[in-house]
Amino acid sequence: MTYAFLNENRARMFIPQAHLLSRIDAERRMAAAAPVAPEKMAGSFMQWVTEMGREPLDYRIVDRVALIDIHGAVCSAQIPLWFFYGDVTYESIVETLRHAVADTDTDAVILRFNSPGGTVTGCAEAAAAIDRIASGDKPVIAHAQMADSAAFWLASATNKIFVDPTGEVGSIGVICMHADYSKLYEEWGIKVTAIAAGAHKTDGNPYEPLTEQALERFKADMEYLRGQFVSSVAKYRGLPEKQVKATEALTYIGAQAVAAGLADEAKFFDDLLAEAASLAVDG
Repeated sequence: MTYAFLNENRARMFIPQAHLLSRIDAERRMAAAAPVAPEKMAGSFMQWVTEMGREPLDYRIVDRVALIDIHGAVCSAQIPLWFFYGDVTYESIVETLRHAVADTDTDAVILRFNSPGGTVTGCAEAAAAIDRIASGDKPVIAHAQMADSAAFWLASATNKIFVDPTGEVGSIGVICMHADYSKLYEEWGIKVTAIAAGAHKTDGNPYEPLTEQALERFKADMEYLRGQFVSSVAKYRGLPEKQVKATEALTYIGAQAVAAGLADEAKFFDDLLAEAASLAVDG
């Protein structure tokens, strides 16, 4: 058994077609794959999912400028069944950028963002990879209709950030949520008993109220992760960490983003495209 039968469903339900550099080639590879023994199906499926999450995205070239669309939520291919968590993976973005920069038909690359953010997992590593690639000979530029949270972390690692005059960037912060279902379960006559070893093993479980101790620990975790985010943005953008932290996860529109130091210029995409190949950027 192969997973060729999922090709069309994958395109419609799981992954936008533009997310594969060569969808036809991918389909051919899966269709030609050797049958999978029943006892190995689960492992083979997960391997297929992981490989799919690392596939390069489509990009197009206009006037020697490679355009890479980053639309929707972003996440890591290391998260099982990642297509339930996000629309595009960090691994795919980085791999596509490598392809586009190496393409002899390109003089510059634009990462075109329309993303509300995504998972912490994998984001810092992807941003570091973008930063290394952007230190090469070809400009790597971000244009944002929306580049918030994790998407902004990625955008900050490019050579320059341009924001649509009505677009937004920012949200330099992290968040996790806790749901307490204990009263609902009590009404339903359901009692959940946690049998655990380790004083903090049940911290944050949804079947009982969040303890003050657990709340303080999770808040400390969020502050630590925000510190990593702030530090990276400050480094990539050449800003004082205090200034970046002072944004307190606000988002900024157009010229507001430029004034806050989170973008270099407010510009419509078509205007940027017309001059992207000739932009002088610092490595």
